Amino acid sequence: MKLQRNQMLRIWLVFVSIGTVASISHFGARPSAVIAAEPLKLTGHGDAVYDLAFSLDGRFLASGSYDKTVKLWNVSDAKVIATFHGHQDQVFRITFSPDGRSLASCSGDGTTIIWDVNTGEKKYVLTSHRDPMLDVAYSPDGKLVATAGAHIQLWKKDREVWSTPHLESFFSLAFSPDQQSLVCGTRDLIQIYSVEDGTRLKRLADTKGMIYQLEYSGDAKWLVSVSSDGNLSLWSAETGELAHRVRADRSALFSAAFSPDGKRLVSGGRERVVRTWSVPDLELEQEHYGPEETVLTVTFSPDGKQIASGAYDGSIHLWRPEE
Repeated sequence: MKLQRNQMLRIWLVFVSIGTVASISHFGARPSAVIAAEPLKLTGHGDAVYDLAFSLDGRFLASGSYDKTVKLWNVSDAKVIATFHGHQDQVFRITFSPDGRSLASCSGDGTTIIWDVNTGEKKYVLTSHRDPMLDVAYSPDGKLVATAGAHIQLWKKDREVWSTPHLESFFSLAFSPDQQSLVCGTRDLIQIYSVEDGTRLKRLADTKGMIYQLEYSGDAKWLVSVSSDGNLSLWSAETGELAHRVRADRSALFSAAFSPDGKRLVSGGRERVVRTWSVPDLELEQEHYGPEETVLTVTFSPDGKQIASGAYDGSIHLWRPEE
């Protein structure tokens, strides 16, 4: 299924209005944040960069783009060392396997490709019945892969273990740290499924909008959700209760990620500002400027010393947070 640019916009950038302000906690009401130093800019993609992932040792950065490619960058000199070709449509999400040997990329062409990082060769191609795949995640032990789109699919190597019915669009997903459940983001809801058999276990009501990203903290205490209405929500991973919520972008928020120690969050959205927040109170700490277009993805390096962002214009920026 080929997604045209206007269709992609409906998936990523709709149901938001520039300048909309919510009547909840907002960063504008907080003390001024520290402005981070100038970032290093990486260029090489021909279109929007949807996702970024650092290798386990932090030496390499992988990127997935609307230009249908996955690139691998050397972080030390900001040079592209490999480009993976294979998708027929934009690449929405990428993720390294826990052992770092494989890289998964999901696409609007309805496939997820599992790549051998060392050779750049395809190991497996997972399909979604012609529906776009919007997110992909490895289980903590690396033995399972989950994909999201018009439904959720669980895979063991290239074999589908189970799938949910085609009922709605799933924009994001993440395995729980104990690998017993999958949290999946739809519009307005976080839905939780059993990894064992795909049974829906629970629903959490999020804010109004599409939930673009879900991630657990490394210490397994927190779950963060990112919504198209600009809200950043922090949930207790143990109880599922909402701990805190803040308006992190005046228009739309597309990405957030925990620092490795779980004490900070980084976020990015339509305002073109990358912000860092304290956990769990979500106090604004720093603002990072550089991107000239909507920020679609943000992430911390494994040592927590660098922040990377990818933008709608195809640029990637790297910052070293102030100590």
